[in-house]
Amino acid sequence: GPLHRCRGSDRATARAEARGSETPPVIVAPIQALMQPVPAPQTLARHTLHVRVGAFSSGDKTRSPESLLEWGIDHGFARLEMVESPGDVARRGDIVDLFAFGESTPYRIQFHDEQVESIRRFDVSTQRSVETLEELAVSAMPPSASGAAEARADLFAYLPPDALVVLDGPAEIQEMGQIIRGRLKESDRVFDVTDVLATCGRFAQLHLSRFGSSA
Repeated sequence: GPLHRCRGSDRATARAEARGSETPPVIVAPIQALMQPVPAPQTLARHTLHVRVGAFSSGDKTRSPESLLEWGIDHGFARLEMVESPGDVARRGDIVDLFAFGESTPYRIQFHDEQVESIRRFDVSTQRSVETLEELAVSAMPPSASGAAEARADLFAYLPPDALVVLDGPAEIQEMGQIIRGRLKESDRVFDVTDVLATCGRFAQLHLSRFGSSA
């Protein structure tokens, strides 16, 4: 499948946007991922949570631990007594644990009244802090109630202009894309593979092909 800064899921794409300044790794993305609509960059920006020591903001508002918990639930996090895996959120008094999608360790955000007292990463198994932070940004999918009205894009919207897209078997990719589209009754659930491959034309490309053995 195409390589570079393409993600195999919407939530991973959100994390990529939040980490935008980092050097992107080479990522393998199946054609299913490229055909799947994702939030447009401006949509994702509206659903990025910014937390810093001394304050908590979603937009321009200062919030409470309960509001942080509600933000997580509204954006697809599952409320548990203790976070266990990405997509979990928990609250115990003035402490909110948030295990962001695509992360290997969760965040522990401790409040004093409505001010953020500390932000730490911690190990799930030992509950011990592994890193202290001054701020963090967590991107998430729009709430389901508003998702239909939000602007959508394809994953190529997140590629830098100088990205190199590698197509491993272009003919096979197109064939698989047509099969996927044909199996879906609701055509608006995915982009047409022809349009996806045409979008690749905005970037430098490398096509790989396989040749059968003569033996």
